[in-house]
Amino acid sequence: MYSKILVPLDGSELSEAVLAHVRTIAKCMNAAVLLVRVPVLMPYDYNIIDPELISSLEANAKAEIQTYLEKQVAALQAEGINARMFIGEGLVADTLLSLADSEQCDLIAMSTHGRSGFARMLMGSVADKVVHGAKIPVLLIRPMAPMEPAKVAAA
Repeated sequence: MYSKILVPLDGSELSEAVLAHVRTIAKCMNAAVLLVRVPVLMPYDYNIIDPELISSLEANAKAEIQTYLEKQVAALQAEGINARMFIGEGLVADTLLSLADSEQCDLIAMSTHGRSGFARMLMGSVADKVVHGAKIPVLLIRPMAPMEPAKVAAA
C-alpha cells in the first residue's frame, strides 16, 4: 500500500515521536523512508546585517541538520529500512508538499506539536497546512507526555 514515506523532522523529540510508527509501517510494507528537515533560518530577526555572518550562521545550521539527519537515517538503516535524507529550503509546508509530489511519496507521516489557541495562531501549523494541501494520505501523531515511573508501575 505504501512504498515511500516522507517524514518531516524538526530536530525535537516531539517530531521524532512519529519514527516508531514509521518504523513499523516501513518494515511491514517494505517502504522506503525519506527524512526531511526544512531549516527555518531567521538571522534578520536579530538585526544581523553582515552578509558573511549570515552566511556563516546558515552554513553552521545546515551542518548541524546534516549531522542530525545522518544519525536518524543510520538508525533506520541499521534496522534494515531503506532510508535517506533531504534538507529543504523555503516555506516548510510548501517544501514538504512539493517534495512529496516530486519524490512520488504515497504517505506523509509527521508529529504534531499540539499547539492550540494563541500559540497556533501566532506560529501557524505546518501539520494543518500539510493536511489541507496534501494529495496523499497524511498520518499525524500527537506525542504523548512520558509517563512518570509511579504511574507506569500502577498501570
